[in-house]
Amino acid sequence: MLQRAFEAYQSGNPKQAETLCREILATRPEDQVAMLFLAMSLDAQHRTIEAIQLFERLTVLSPEQAENWANLGTVLRAAGQADKAEQAFRSALERDGADANSLFNLGSLSFDKGNYGEARRFLLRALETAPDDAAIRVLAIAACFECADFEQTDQLLVDWERWATGNVEVLTDLGWTLTRLTRAEEAGRALELAAQMMPNNTRVDLRRAAFYERTNRVAESRALLKQIPQEALDRVGLGTDATILRADLAARGDDLEGARHLYEKLVVDADLVRRDPQLPSQLARVCDRLGDPASAMMWLVHGRALHLAQLRERAPQIFEEGADPLRIIRQPLSA
Repeated sequence: MLQRAFEAYQSGNPKQAETLCREILATRPEDQVAMLFLAMSLDAQHRTIEAIQLFERLTVLSPEQAENWANLGTVLRAAGQADKAEQAFRSALERDGADANSLFNLGSLSFDKGNYGEARRFLLRALETAPDDAAIRVLAIAACFECADFEQTDQLLVDWERWATGNVEVLTDLGWTLTRLTRAEEAGRALELAAQMMPNNTRVDLRRAAFYERTNRVAESRALLKQIPQEALDRVGLGTDATILRADLAARGDDLEGARHLYEKLVVDADLVRRDPQLPSQLARVCDRLGDPASAMMWLVHGRALHLAQLRERAPQIFEEGADPLRIIRQPLSA
């Protein structure tokens, strides 16, 4: 019956799998395989609370099994319980320090919180365990970039068109990191390929619109952003990213007051500013153009202090004695 339950789950019939698992558990209530399949089936039906309860039960019955903790972490994270998910993944790592799934999830959770140094460490460890996993690689690239580890970033990017082109999400995230690295030609290729693979995808389209803004294709950026429904952006958690892009576009035009209003709404979110420390400087630039030097200076000082504090955390190597982080400005230029 277990085999039938598994086959039902695999064939996309979680309700039937649930029924079969419950029949097994009625006579063998401690059957952990049936419990696992039941939890997976409930999760597939979006019955998250019931699934979490079963995954928790499995960690009680077999606390030494790293997989049980990793499964619990996965469903907790999907349910938006990030702190509890982190605890579960750390418990999985205590039992299996080379579990790529737990390392990746911990890296991803750290990245979401703006803890890029910790994210980089977890993700590079995950990549050692699963070197062919494109999702791990692309997030590790982003974390290395955030930590100003450009040598490692370049190494991980080698031959990206071979390992990234089969996955829309990987291409989208890679395209955005390439955009921020000012590798515009490659970024454009990655994002356009993602758009061809999945037309009218909210995440892809927003990253393309942001790429257009970054590469001075402002009219195209505005047109594409206007086509993306706000409810679609909110549904995939990109509402704030869209607001940042709207502020950037407003600042490029003649709507400086609108840009200031949007930036001022953004910078009050401390977690957001931690993830994007350039926001206060962008607000300062708008204030300066509006003829408000006092506010501009205030935001510049605030942004500078935040940025330096984060650099000390993310890239301590550039503050070491003998470091030369601004060597590029000493390169001579011809007339």
